[in-house]
Amino acid sequence: MVKSMKQSTKILAALPFVLLLLSSVSAYKDSASDINLIFMAYLSIGVFNIYLLTQNKASDYLYSVVLGLMFVEKIGSVLKIMHWPFAGTMLILGMMGSALAAILFIRVFINERKSNPHLILGVLILLQIIFTIGIVMPSLKYSILIDYATYLKYPILAICAGIVLNKKYVCTGEKNVLLLILLEGVFFIVKHILFAYLI
Repeated sequence: MVKSMKQSTKILAALPFVLLLLSSVSAYKDSASDINLIFMAYLSIGVFNIYLLTQNKASDYLYSVVLGLMFVEKIGSVLKIMHWPFAGTMLILGMMGSALAAILFIRVFINERKSNPHLILGVLILLQIIFTIGIVMPSLKYSILIDYATYLKYPILAICAGIVLNKKYVCTGEKNVLLLILLEGVFFIVKHILFAYLI
């Protein structure tokens, strides 16, 4: 049972990247076809999100709220691609989920006083949210903030990987949130690399 669940996790985690690779190749040949595959990639990340949510324990309710809001963000991303209404509202809710995750990471540092990666991770996520909010403010330099928000994904990804690999997470809920952030971060980086070289 446990073995089959691990296999399911690997398949769900790999699916967005398979779709992304197909998307980048198809975009190289036909720019009209990549939107559908990107759409499916976001949906597959959403499915993985739901899977992680179902693995949380009742005591991990705050982390379940984070995963739930992050799932709403995936729906918002899909709606934005389709240019449908309510995309902005859902993306804002997803941002609130990221803010809650950052607060929970900082709380781990406050409670344990030894988990410095959690403090750094929480601060970096909050900075990323601030830069993302700043992008929509016309008085600020749009391109610079995009660069800042993008560059922050790399240390966030590295810290999440370190916490997961060293098993420094405090509960199953935190581990699942870290796994989702890892998947999203790697997906974002691979997407930019593929589209930079193949398009």
